[in-house]
Amino acid sequence: MFKKDLGLLLLILVVGAAVALINPRFLSPINLSNTANLVGLFGLFSLAEAFVIITGGIELSVGSIIALLGVVFVDLIGNVGLHWGLALLVVIAIGMLMGATHGFLVTRMRLQPFVVTLCGLLIYRGLARFVTDDQSQGFGSAHDGLRSIAIGKLWLVAQLLPLIRVLAEHLHRRGQLVAGRICSRHQKPGHQRAEFVEIEPVAVAFSSNEL
Repeated sequence: MFKKDLGLLLLILVVGAAVALINPRFLSPINLSNTANLVGLFGLFSLAEAFVIITGGIELSVGSIIALLGVVFVDLIGNVGLHWGLALLVVIAIGMLMGATHGFLVTRMRLQPFVVTLCGLLIYRGLARFVTDDQSQGFGSAHDGLRSIAIGKLWLVAQLLPLIRVLAEHLHRRGQLVAGRICSRHQKPGHQRAEFVEIEPVAVAFSSNEL
């Protein structure tokens, strides 16, 4: 574990040094702050995606869903005049409905998750562009706190990096258990067994014939 982490650290330092030599503004405080915020933001998004990957699924529409829900959230606050707490509940409900729809199409209608989520990607992205008319949206002048969170001026997003690390380690430890249960359900007695190959930060399970 330590050798892998050290190797990744050295790779990041080498790439960062090379980019800094090409463009010195790479090491500017504002760029480092933006990079830290983006790492924390996408790290949180990837936690939910990890559960899909661990169980052998695929989800291509997660980025478009986040974009559409963000657009709806801003529109409900800025144009409709809804309180941000109620708008948040509405957005969460819409997200749950999207996930339930995908789950129904995949598990009940037996459609391929690749096809379902790819279609969702195109539909949700198109809806987001339609709602915004391809223009940037904002919260308005009455929501400085929300604007600061959205653009990463508060400490919240960057300080979540340790939490992301802890949760990733937890997913890594639980990955073998989840994958093992899936394999055991589909295992034919006397013919197959479940084996595991650990790939950071999750474990991937596969079946092989017994020797």
